[in-house]
Amino acid sequence: MKWSDEGIVVNVKTFNEKAYVLTLFCKENGKKRGLFQNSKSQNGAALISVGDIGQALWFGRLQDQLGKFSFERKHQTSLYCFQCSLKNAVFNHLYDIINILPDSHTYPKLYELFYHINIEMQHFNSKDLIIQICLFELLLLSELGFGFDFSHCAVSGVSEVFYISPQSGQCVSREIGIPYHSKLFIIPCFWKKLDLNEDQIIEDFALESPQLYQELQTSLRITEFFLKKHIFEKAKNFSFSRQKIIQWINHSCQKNDSKC
Repeated sequence: MKWSDEGIVVNVKTFNEKAYVLTLFCKENGKKRGLFQNSKSQNGAALISVGDIGQALWFGRLQDQLGKFSFERKHQTSLYCFQCSLKNAVFNHLYDIINILPDSHTYPKLYELFYHINIEMQHFNSKDLIIQICLFELLLLSELGFGFDFSHCAVSGVSEVFYISPQSGQCVSREIGIPYHSKLFIIPCFWKKLDLNEDQIIEDFALESPQLYQELQTSLRITEFFLKKHIFEKAKNFSFSRQKIIQWINHSCQKNDSKC
């Protein structure tokens, strides 16, 4: 059997002197591994790298076998990451996340945003990058079944919500949550304006306010808690790459600087 799909290279491992095992995150087939032949130049350097985007052809006897890939690269994200420490940290963090997703599960919205971030990486300033990370982590939780419902209070049913419970992930109103204020997360204002169920979640997402970086810090603090709780229990690299992002935000807060 075989299929063709757009995909992003998320991992490259040496198989032998003439081949690598590629892991691609594909638009319609999710995360998939396969052998890629003739992937070295004359000096031994790989001709394909993490962050490459292109058209992939996978073929194998059975869907659950390793199979083989052919791949035509159309974009190389890594070229734009290593001259900026924040972009490098964001790049590593995003790919750490994608690599722990289950194989062969499709995540169309997550792929769309992941693709968008990779394509636009060269144009993003630091504020743009952090906004995209906030959105990506929120969408990741939602796609994996741990999303938040901002439509109403889980206790009283009123439409205005203010807190999130770290225990249940449910949202409650200010009135219900005040007695437990120290034990709850305050919901970032911009979260309530998002609809992660919409087909298009990229173009309309913007954040401009005097509390810009405070909002982003709060967003990342909450998603970090739930990502560690539900997804990253055994992912050792999560704290390292993400901590560098947090350090950048803290530094930018002091300078109000969006340059990268």
